[in-house]
Amino acid sequence: MVSLRKLLISLTLTLGLLNSGKVLAAAYIVPQLPSDNLVQNPWFRCGAKPCMESWVAPNGYFGASDKDGNPTPDNVLGTAARISTGRGDDEAGATVDPNVDAYLYQIIQADSSETELKFDMYWVTHTVIAQVNVYGGNSASGPWTSLWQPFNQTYLKPIIPESGRGQDLWKYYSDLTDLETMNLSKGYPFYKLEVHAVLPDEFGGFKITGIYFAAGDSPATSPGTTPGTKPGTTPPTTPTDPTTTEQESSDSTPQNVSEFPVLPGLLILLLLLITLFAVWKNRKKLFRKGIK
Repeated sequence: MVSLRKLLISLTLTLGLLNSGKVLAAAYIVPQLPSDNLVQNPWFRCGAKPCMESWVAPNGYFGASDKDGNPTPDNVLGTAARISTGRGDDEAGATVDPNVDAYLYQIIQADSSETELKFDMYWVTHTVIAQVNVYGGNSASGPWTSLWQPFNQTYLKPIIPESGRGQDLWKYYSDLTDLETMNLSKGYPFYKLEVHAVLPDEFGGFKITGIYFAAGDSPATSPGTTPGTKPGTTPPTTPTDPTTTEQESSDSTPQNVSEFPVLPGLLILLLLLITLFAVWKNRKKLFRKGIK
């Protein structure tokens, strides 16, 4: 028979874990990016800490953060670059106001003899209007020639996956876009990879990580864009349409705020209370027998 004292200790520990939001925490482990990736700091981290090294955010709206459920290729807590209009009356976690242009870019050096460009990334949103633009130049300071827009997405209504978990929302959105390739008539020694995003309302939020950009030998085809498969993955299946909601809370929230549903935790608590009641009732029965 498990002692009442041990059950009380277990109950206390469980409540503590529920309060910290760690009971249902699950990492979103994704494949390592291909070795030909030219992007520096594609996961937005320095060691195990979020950072923006090698990236330029001209207006300071993009910043790095880490959170359970963000994609990660290893055991490090998932990191990403994010913008958000904030949540709640105090706009917690806000980095930018609605309808303001936010930019993030990196200058990338490449072999100008290689004319096939490749791009992909992991991304998640509440509401956003976002593009990724690629420019070519003969020096790191330009001037820049507009070449390609491998990413162009608009979402004006927040959604939530059936599970309510942040990693499933990442997977839902990231599976909507695949590896894109572009065959150029001529290559460039420098490329400017630029992210441009606008959050259209108070629900706005946008996070990106695992940025992949490479230049390689172009196949014998005419210049143009060809869709592919996300690097290191099998072709994604069509995701189930999640239920639309007024606001999704598992992304772009402040760090250290739990992003997991409350219901499973309450069920665990209920089971523990039932167990405690059963032990108490059994002890009472044994006590009565002892009196007799």
